[in-house]
Amino acid sequence: MAVVSLVGSRIMDGLDNVPVDLADPGEGGGRVHVWVETIETNSDDSASSTYLMARLPSNARILGMSQVSWDDLASTAATLDIGVYNQSGKSDITDDADALNNGLAALRKTRFQN
Repeated sequence: MAVVSLVGSRIMDGLDNVPVDLADPGEGGGRVHVWVETIETNSDDSASSTYLMARLPSNARILGMSQVSWDDLASTAATLDIGVYNQSGKSDITDDADALNNGLAALRKTRFQN
């Protein structure tokens, strides 16, 4: 077998250069912020209801280990979409109702991990 010396292509490649090239924001280093929110829904909420859970900065990255949990919604037809919305024109994003996930079945208590 050949002896090789490899450098990671996303972050370490730039850090290995002279002069150093820093990684894009959110790729290397930085802080991880945690957001925990609870919303209590009602049985008569309509199927097109929207619940605001967080405000995301424009440079936010949602980690793959993100989780959403819900209790038994006691419904045989309820599905949940997790998306992003432009709150009253306060940002330049485009509304996307199922940007993060589409059609999660809400039949029983569960935890979804992205």
